[in-house]
Amino acid sequence: MAKTSFPLTLLCLLGFAVPGEANLQPTAPTAPERGVQRIEGKAYWTNFEIPFQYTDPEIVLLDRGGLWAKRQNHYSAPSRGQILGEINSNIDKSPFEFSLDLPTTPQGEFHDVDNNGKADPGVQIWGLFLANNAVLTANEPNLTPIEQLTQLSVPIASVVTTPPTSLTGIAEPRRGALIVYSNEPNQGFPAGFGEDGLLFTADDPIATLDPGYTVVRLKAEGFVFERSRRVEISLQERPEDAEIDLSHLDYTEAFNRLLDLLKRRYAYTELRGIDWEMWRQQYLPQVEAAQQAGNPNAYFTVLRSLKRRMRDAHVQVYASSYLEDIEDDRAIASVGIAPVELSDNRIIARQVLPDSPAAAAGILPFAEILAVNGVPIGDRVAQLMTQLSQVTAENRRLKAVSRSLFFPDDTPIRLQYRNPNQPPQTVTLTSDNFTYNSPYLFFGLPYQTLTSPGGQTYGYAQWTSFLGDRETFTELAAFIQTLNQRRIGGLILDLRRNSGGSVATLIQLISYFWTVENPLYLQETISQRRDIQTQEKLNFSTFEISPNFPIYAPEPNAYYGGKIVILIGTECISACEFFSDWMQRYQRATLIGSHRTKGAGGSVTIVPLPESITFTYTYTQELDLNQQPYIEARGVQPDILVPITEDFVRTQLSEKDPVLERALEYLAAISPES
Repeated sequence: MAKTSFPLTLLCLLGFAVPGEANLQPTAPTAPERGVQRIEGKAYWTNFEIPFQYTDPEIVLLDRGGLWAKRQNHYSAPSRGQILGEINSNIDKSPFEFSLDLPTTPQGEFHDVDNNGKADPGVQIWGLFLANNAVLTANEPNLTPIEQLTQLSVPIASVVTTPPTSLTGIAEPRRGALIVYSNEPNQGFPAGFGEDGLLFTADDPIATLDPGYTVVRLKAEGFVFERSRRVEISLQERPEDAEIDLSHLDYTEAFNRLLDLLKRRYAYTELRGIDWEMWRQQYLPQVEAAQQAGNPNAYFTVLRSLKRRMRDAHVQVYASSYLEDIEDDRAIASVGIAPVELSDNRIIARQVLPDSPAAAAGILPFAEILAVNGVPIGDRVAQLMTQLSQVTAENRRLKAVSRSLFFPDDTPIRLQYRNPNQPPQTVTLTSDNFTYNSPYLFFGLPYQTLTSPGGQTYGYAQWTSFLGDRETFTELAAFIQTLNQRRIGGLILDLRRNSGGSVATLIQLISYFWTVENPLYLQETISQRRDIQTQEKLNFSTFEISPNFPIYAPEPNAYYGGKIVILIGTECISACEFFSDWMQRYQRATLIGSHRTKGAGGSVTIVPLPESITFTYTYTQELDLNQQPYIEARGVQPDILVPITEDFVRTQLSEKDPVLERALEYLAAISPES
């Protein structure tokens, strides 16, 4: 028998009974026949992601019995298990208001949850959510299964849950409000969590419900049942997702609290070998000096130094408008040469600007750079790499090469070089400020078709982020239909300028390349975080998506089944990297590029600091099944590496894209009929 600690008055209100008891007592007093008919309330949030993630917001009552009562972690509600409400104020400001009128007879699934050993009609179990309804389908305005994965954004719901603590676990209800419907009298429903602290388990104490709707408020000391015609419910975010605001503190206290937070929650402390207490001792005197002097720029400089030292692309410090947002290294002048490293490790002049000191000295494009101020160029690059904060060694080297000929303005530079087919020469030049053109990359319409040298036609899509709204998914679905109608058997996805974005958009976009008969299951990776109370490391399913949850196109005609090539590069970061890795890992695409991606893998949160400064950091690790990071500090490796050669550079200078050309050649070779 379950032990209880309910107050006597509460026991009377609930008509309290114990698990398995045969004669359940009805609630008293008798409620109106239909019970609750209208729900009104406010939704509260602090997490900065809310306005960005919920681009097409919807208040929806979802049938959650399959998830919570049956613990089917892959469950999603069919269209009949969805009831839409109204948002009555702008969600960009917390709290926002909403309302929902309940239908006379909902069409959810019934669940027998009274634990009495008898077959009873049972009840329907619903939860109220903020959802993002961005995908237009024939079933609109209903949510697709993927749109019901509210944890992919920051969940705002009537039931506050704890995130899963295992690979097969569910987000367990902890507090908040359920909406329960009974079609028959005397249907049993839990009146508390029981000794195990979990809902819908064998030790739950049981009360009975009248027909109609009942709002059940989940409280640790015992549940409260409400049957008023109109009931107010609040939607809230999980404690794990709430923003921790330190902006009201002074510099020193905010810095100490930030380091305490990073020590508890930063995902990659062990990977980077960070000793937070040692760092505190090193940085705290600088913070205290900035506070004593009332110098916000000095305070910002310390935070920027902390960010650079962490070498995590998700760790960023954003300055308010009146602070100096500049790099410590002010060497921004050069001699008019844009260097590039070739695959044979030679560093050459990709570009020599007209009217520059280099051009005046007779240095030609493709000249090899040999030494700077007597230091071999390779040694100079290696020395610069130690000063840079890029995540991967490859990215640090690329940055070091690009800055190898940069110095403070008006600095004499002794440069040793070799023009093509000439002996080495040495010249002294004075640095000045110049603007360089970026290497040429194809930049056309977001969706179009391209023709290979052999005359074959292929689709081309350029995605610059994973921040999607309804227009994003509508355009993609229309483009896929065009490709299918024209029987175009190959598609190039250009992600080389992709700055990442939301996991919700990532999952939605990747779904268009899988079918309900052959769905994607995320079974080869896991997530890990620290419990905010115990600090225990918990492994759970990737981004809380059940490994048994099928991911597939929202409609059959929105599926593209042809060959796919993804173009990647050093600017592909975060969500872009996960998309690329998963398409590669599950053998749905071939990746082509000249470099790995950025190497930023994990979920990110934000901390507001004094002087309107914001600090972001990674709080989940994303791991392979060997418990190793597969994105963080590694990046995604192309399947086909396009080497940087002199011909590669010449192709770019002629305003052609050698990586894109390689992709077209590859598609023509594997699908010549397209």
